[in-house]
Amino acid sequence: MADRTWTTFLLRYGEIAIKSDGVRRHFEDKLEANLKHGFAVRGLTAVIDRTWGRFFLESPDEDVAREVISRTFGLVHASPVEVVDADLDAIADEVRRQAAGHISPDETFAIRARRTGDHPFGSPDVGRVGGDAVLQAVPEAEVDLDDPDREIHVEVRHAEAFVFTEFIEAPGGLPVGAQGKIVVPLGGPRGPAAAWLSMRRGSEVHLVVPAEAVALGEVLAPWAPGIQCTLLPGSWSREGLLAAAEQVAADVEANAIALGEHEAQAEGSQAIDHPVLRPLAGLPGRRWPRGTYRVSKEAAKAHPGTCWDSEGQGPGDVAQALGRSETRELSL
Repeated sequence: MADRTWTTFLLRYGEIAIKSDGVRRHFEDKLEANLKHGFAVRGLTAVIDRTWGRFFLESPDEDVAREVISRTFGLVHASPVEVVDADLDAIADEVRRQAAGHISPDETFAIRARRTGDHPFGSPDVGRVGGDAVLQAVPEAEVDLDDPDREIHVEVRHAEAFVFTEFIEAPGGLPVGAQGKIVVPLGGPRGPAAAWLSMRRGSEVHLVVPAEAVALGEVLAPWAPGIQCTLLPGSWSREGLLAAAEQVAADVEANAIALGEHEAQAEGSQAIDHPVLRPLAGLPGRRWPRGTYRVSKEAAKAHPGTCWDSEGQGPGDVAQALGRSETRELSL
């Protein structure tokens, strides 16, 4: 672990945990690399320690760490923690300290305890000692294990115990780069939403977008710093943009093309030889993950409407246009 003046975070993943040992290690390696890259592009470093089923991250800048964690695919949630010895007295002292600033006299509370490793006590003992510590700090508070106003969590792992009260939401899914490569043409605000969902499934994404609408791609940069984007010169028809995406997919050896449209809008995409994915099809807006809403709204604000028109360049213009196109990494 790094200097204790740094903030320590306990990171949790979800779907990765059900994979076979070899696949799990591969996904964990990718997740760790993505976390380090997220700090590096922001000019910082972080110390990451891995144990079975958990990552521990320490950073000198808590705000940056929160930003990186909340945008890292593969993580489900995380908590800033205080680290103490795996000793009941040390745990009680920390719970007492946190309770004084977290629980009001008129609130109910619960201690949520988990334990991994060999210890001379069990999880019920942690809960009992923690509950007594809360009542010492806030005598008017009451225990409610079913529906408490506040919770204090204690996770004991071998020689250390981690005490925390907060959960930071992360996007979940799989780490970007754990699966294949997908090309996403951005024809409007739904395109970034499709790209976001593709990244959530672990795909590395390559964007294709008219240069005048590069803002559509830039809303994804905080989620995948350095994301590749091919910028096409001039204006484009829908058919031309799809044809350009197919050629780029062949050039970068992508596995599929993802479109931000419904099945009802499939006319014209039948000519695409690559597999076509429509991550938003059959997914009502009210069921979109929060990050999908976020990038779609940001994209709509940056570039309202569509960025193609019926009079724009068509499939026959793709070869010449790609010769004049620019492929670059979109940074923060």
